[in-house]
Amino acid sequence: MTARQVYTRALSFINERNGVGAYHTDVSDFEKNAPEIINTIITLLMPSECIIRGKKIRDLDTPFEEIKSLDDTIPLHDALSSGVMPFYLASIMILEEDRERANYFQQLFRESEERVVRLYSSALHTSVKNVY
Repeated sequence: MTARQVYTRALSFINERNGVGAYHTDVSDFEKNAPEIINTIITLLMPSECIIRGKKIRDLDTPFEEIKSLDDTIPLHDALSSGVMPFYLASIMILEEDRERANYFQQLFRESEERVVRLYSSALHTSVKNVY
């Protein structure tokens, strides 16, 4: 999934279009800052990424490749980038305007992250060899 897809999804959550479907004027500020905000969210989601991939975070050789533009691909599992990340991005974009809605999106982010990790971590369980 690209950063632009996450960004567009977050914009749809906070309803940044006018009656004829055009974006409001403050959207250009969001777009300018979105890559750096998305990099921060990727950092927050790395522990969940490791759980989903069955890796230990301390075993990661190199840090993730930061995105530089909204056309870059997000280096996370699609369940995190499409189903979790847009909520956090929406909460940051609407924070100055409406703190209550920002908190709502933060809560959706936490719940979605927990759900995705729970679903994928349960799929990673394997049988334990009986040593007796």
